[in-house]
Amino acid sequence: MRESEFEKSAARGAEQAAKWAEEIRNERAGRATANGKDQGGLTHADPSADEFGEVLDSVHSFLGRFVAYPSAGAHVAHTLWIAHTHVMDAWESTPRLAFLSPEPASGKSRALEISATLVPRAVEAMNTTPAYLFRKVSDPSAAPTILYDEIDTIFGPRAKDNEETRGLLNAGHRRGAMAGR
Repeated sequence: MRESEFEKSAARGAEQAAKWAEEIRNERAGRATANGKDQGGLTHADPSADEFGEVLDSVHSFLGRFVAYPSAGAHVAHTLWIAHTHVMDAWESTPRLAFLSPEPASGKSRALEISATLVPRAVEAMNTTPAYLFRKVSDPSAAPTILYDEIDTIFGPRAKDNEETRGLLNAGHRRGAMAGR
């Protein structure tokens, strides 16, 4: 399969995942209206297992063309993390994905660049100001997927004056968590 076919397949997968996410949001909104409050939890969006498997296979293949993984499990984890970003409203908490290597020029930034083509509302961040990130996450149209390169500048030994950004990122993995300003 050529690169353009992978891109088309990945785009179809992203569209289907967005459709399922919308169905989940609508069903949750219906429960909230009927019950007076949201009961949380996953709902049945009735995706075809074959369709979903094909989407995951396409994303997995696409990622493998551009990223060298340390293990097959890391490759699968990356694929599943991308899929989960399309149904963020279904989770109470979300895992973070980190590309780590002690070696420079090992492909960490490339892995984020490829991820940005597959996740919804990607925000590629590196050395950003706290104000920029706060504006992005408070956008009423939809929450972004923040792909932070050189994260060691925020959490690592070189992190010094990044308390606001660290606080925002720490609050961002749980539904309803707030990082006030």
